[in-house]
Amino acid sequence: MQVRYLDDPVTFQDLVQDFLAGDEAQNSLILSIARAVAAAPRTEHAPLLCLVESAAGLEAVAIRSGPSRSLCISPTNRAITLLLAESVFETAPDLTGVIGTPEDTEAFCDFWCVNTGRTSRISMKMAIYELTCVKQPRDSGGRLRLGELTDRDTIRSWVDEFESESIPTVNRRPNSNTGDRWLERKSVYLWDHNGPVTMVNAAGRTAHGAIINGVYTPPPHRRKGYASAAVARLSQQLLDEGARFCCLFTDISNPTSNAIYAAIGYNRVGHSNQVMFSND
Repeated sequence: MQVRYLDDPVTFQDLVQDFLAGDEAQNSLILSIARAVAAAPRTEHAPLLCLVESAAGLEAVAIRSGPSRSLCISPTNRAITLLLAESVFETAPDLTGVIGTPEDTEAFCDFWCVNTGRTSRISMKMAIYELTCVKQPRDSGGRLRLGELTDRDTIRSWVDEFESESIPTVNRRPNSNTGDRWLERKSVYLWDHNGPVTMVNAAGRTAHGAIINGVYTPPPHRRKGYASAAVARLSQQLLDEGARFCCLFTDISNPTSNAIYAAIGYNRVGHSNQVMFSND
């Protein structure tokens, strides 16, 4: 068993795609990161691209898109996770965090904290949901439309509010241009009912699936069915465009969002933890 590092994101994507496709929804985050990194222009901050291999072939993969990002690892077992942690410790001792199944992140942290003297903290426990058929919610009024440049201030403000509510402070990037990138990619949508009331983003694609994130309704418009309508409509649009399934990640501690997604046809298919390291 060995850990091998690649320099070329395109080669990495080609090598891992079939391996990860065996559980595409569970691995959707790694697959979408790999696709985005392969398509992005090269920068001075090279991604960390890891393969764990045995004589039988691939056993696990891991990716970090940049120095400030967490390492995302595919589901595996404790022995392989410990081997990966030991290798990453030699290659990237400045690692800020790790994302994976609860069991794998626990094993990784066992090694990391003992050998670095740092502490770990679960910053978010996430449920992974998959949908193949939309259950239409009640009519809330309004329509889904693509975000436009005239919506820029609204989208930027809502992204900031969404991140302040859903992303732990330690994970947030200052002066984030997320909203601008979504507008540039034409991936951000608004539910419009006499003006924008909810935001949702088509985050990326895997070979057969589509990922949704950035679902946000400002407080004055909540509990009116807008988020359900927006996610249901975008999910149906992505299925109509050829995706076999849609998937999204939710904070397990938020019962409202979990109930909304279940009601429109999303089924929980896995769990993932995001763990951050600190010197405390």
